[in-house]
Amino acid sequence: IYSRTRLQRTLNNREIIDLSKMGYEANIKSAQSERRQRLFIIISLVALSTAFFLATSFLQSSSPSKSGATNDAHIAAAKALSKMKQGTGNLRAVGDGKAKKVAPVEKKKDFSYPSSFQKSEKEAATIRADLEKQVRIIKQTGVIMEADKKSLELTAKLQDATRELIAIRYGDSSSKNFRVKLDLEFQPTIPDFEEKGKDGTLLIELAPIRLIPCSVYNFLEIARTWKKGAFHRNAGHVLQAIARSDITDRMPFQEYSKDYPHAKYTLGFAGRPGGPDFYINKIDNSVNHGPGGQSHHDLHEEADPCFAKLVKGMEILDELNMLPTDMDRGSLLLASVAIVDSRVVVGERKEVKEDGQKEQNDEKNDENQQEQQSKEKSNAEDNPNNDQGIGGGNKMPAMGPGRI
Repeated sequence: IYSRTRLQRTLNNREIIDLSKMGYEANIKSAQSERRQRLFIIISLVALSTAFFLATSFLQSSSPSKSGATNDAHIAAAKALSKMKQGTGNLRAVGDGKAKKVAPVEKKKDFSYPSSFQKSEKEAATIRADLEKQVRIIKQTGVIMEADKKSLELTAKLQDATRELIAIRYGDSSSKNFRVKLDLEFQPTIPDFEEKGKDGTLLIELAPIRLIPCSVYNFLEIARTWKKGAFHRNAGHVLQAIARSDITDRMPFQEYSKDYPHAKYTLGFAGRPGGPDFYINKIDNSVNHGPGGQSHHDLHEEADPCFAKLVKGMEILDELNMLPTDMDRGSLLLASVAIVDSRVVVGERKEVKEDGQKEQNDEKNDENQQEQQSKEKSNAEDNPNNDQGIGGGNKMPAMGPGRI
């Protein structure tokens, strides 16, 4: 019995040893398999990275370069933008996105816009429209944007995008500001209609782009897509006009620059927010329409956008100011003066040369006409009988100079 028990134990020990050997060998095989799998994964990742790098290098080397004409156009737009951004005082540098203070100097600094080398007019318009939408959303919350840091950063981005779009769509205005002509038509009921006729013209010069680009852009678009309008209200301090064009929205925010106040003969957008209707300041309204000027709006930091000034046609404004009004209906003109046409005459790439030359010719013709009329008047005084012919026939009266 003892021998049998001992034999049985020996056999059991051998089985245990065999099982241990089998487990050890299985563990070794499993570890070897894991090492092979890890090595395979590492080799695969290296191969994929190499293939991706080679493919990227090949695509970059084989991609066609931009044409010389396109590059020239982008370079010209970038130069125009850098000139528009020139100025003194606090200006926001574009390169690193940080606000930097630039001390006033006599020589103006250039600001580069690398993004303009890739943007088309459509892309620039899309970017600006997206920024304008964001600004309008903030404006609807009722926050005082002029005192809110986030709002100021966003409106600054919108202004930069607007300058870029103006340079692409309308051309360079760094050497001379944009101008707009308004053609007027007076009604026959005015007192001097028979003497001066129905036509009149106002010449408006827009503010520098570096100061208030959004307001200038808005009026350029109004002038470019003009449909109809009229001077309809003569208040004590302003002459207000209705403007109907493709631009129907008000300004996204109350853009204002202290360097372009509401002086006499300047133009501003009516309403809060302003536009598209506008007015001409008949007096200096720098305080009334400046920041905090209109207390009934209860927005102390806001001001009406002031975006242009009248440079020709002050006598027309004086005539408009003399027209009778209905005081019971808010100083509305009894006979409104239609604005039959509006056009950009300085700044558009294709028409600037022709329109500018035409404007110079018009001024020369006006001077020649006035000189000729002065001579005729002098001759008439020297020869009072010249108005009638030898046979007593009447001479046709000369046409009046008109409201130009």
